[in-house]
This record gives sequence, C-alpha cells and structure tokens, in this order.
Amino acid sequence: MKNSNRYILWAWLPPLRWASVIFIFSSIPTFPTDTIIWWDFILKKTAHIVEFGILFILTFRAVNITFGYKTFNKSAAFYVLLFCIIYGASDEFHQSFTPGRTPHIRDVGFDTVGALLALWYAKRSTWDYVRTIIYQKGII
Repeated sequence: MKNSNRYILWAWLPPLRWASVIFIFSSIPTFPTDTIIWWDFILKKTAHIVEFGILFILTFRAVNITFGYKTFNKSAAFYVLLFCIIYGASDEFHQSFTPGRTPHIRDVGFDTVGALLALWYAKRSTWDYVRTIIYQKGII
C-alpha cells in the first residue's frame, strides 16, 4: 500500500524543521576564547550528539513512512546515517561563514556519534514492534 502524499508530507516536516533548527543554531555568532572551559566544551559536544541523534530518528522515520518499510531496514539506516554525516559536514562548512565560529572535523565526528547512537537505539529498541502495531491499526 502506497502512502498518500499527505502522510509523506507529514512524515518529512519534522526532520526538515529539525534540520532548520540545527542550521539556525549554527548561525548564532560566538566570541572566540583562548582558554577551554571544560563544562562549555562538554555541553556543546553533547548538544552535537543529541541534535544529530534526533535528526537521525526523525529522518529514519520519514524514510520508513515514505517507502512503507514496516521493520528495521539496513539500507535505509545506512543512507540516513550517510545523510546525517553529510549534513554535519555541511553544517561545519556553514559555520565558517558565521562570525566567531570555526569549523572542526571533530564536530562532524560528534555528529556521527549521535547518529550512530540513534541508529543503535532504533535497531535495539522496540522499533519493529511499534511500527508493526502502527501499521496494523491503520494509523499510517
């Protein structure tokens, strides 16, 4: 059964909105400092992990709805992971144009860790069970 355009649009709005939130956050100028404040460093890197974990889950959900996957799909997970890595790299490139921000490859690494953790969660959680129930009830 193919999903209607309305459901597909509904599925893609959350990841598009979340990608916009990430873009807006990386557009905020900061003041560079010479010293590393550890709590600030930990907070920012945790934010990278959480942001891209959420982006993975939302995008993976949208792909599953669009293509009608009812169980965990390895290829979908791979391509969504690849998308998250590329989006993280483009976000770092975007930061090179923002005053006080500098791109760092390690931030793409933290983004990737977030997406990988979300992939692991999607695979290990009750994702398949929840998806099956949703399709059986005809919610999607």
